[in-house]
Amino acid sequence: MITIAIVDDNPHVANDIKKILSLNAQFTILFTAYNGIELLDKLQIAEELPQLIIMDIQMPKLNGIETVRLVKQNYPSIKILMHTISEDDNDIIEAIKLGANGYLLKNEKPLQFIENVLDTLNGGVPIHPSMAHKLINYFTTAAHSKPTASNALPNLSDREIDVLNLIAQGFSYKIVADKLSINVKTVGKHLENIYVKLQVHNKTEAINKFKKQV
Repeated sequence: MITIAIVDDNPHVANDIKKILSLNAQFTILFTAYNGIELLDKLQIAEELPQLIIMDIQMPKLNGIETVRLVKQNYPSIKILMHTISEDDNDIIEAIKLGANGYLLKNEKPLQFIENVLDTLNGGVPIHPSMAHKLINYFTTAAHSKPTASNALPNLSDREIDVLNLIAQGFSYKIVADKLSINVKTVGKHLENIYVKLQVHNKTEAINKFKKQV
């Protein structure tokens, strides 16, 4: 039997996943959790660990990205398949970098979903086609970029460094969003995370700290 845990803050989505997986007699659902904290608690007391976790990203208390990091640190043998509505570049890049074994959007047909679950368990890395080219573009660009900024600002994600670098060059939020193929609200969200990580209070302080460290 193949043991699986489902993590999604929407009970209806979690039940839909169960129904789809019930189409294959190999699958056994060990438990369902509705956020990352609950998942970690259940893993800690579980008599049997799941072979695979199917997990959402946008969840309260502890989101899917941070949960991937903690699960992989403490239970490296467990495979994780992200199952989300998020098409944000940073989400897929961070999830894969932290050890996620696949990234699917919540619009796949049941049989395709089951096929991707089996692919993950067999060592594959299924990624929704609309996200695959973003991942390829990112790693292609990263391979040709200078690593100094990343080394100097290890607390920032690569996408956060991209945003801060463009802001430091004087580009508006709109132009930054266009250059990185994200929306303006996402640029703002990245800047909020940057302020927290760099322990600064505004854009000017963030830019000054960035320039000093790179």
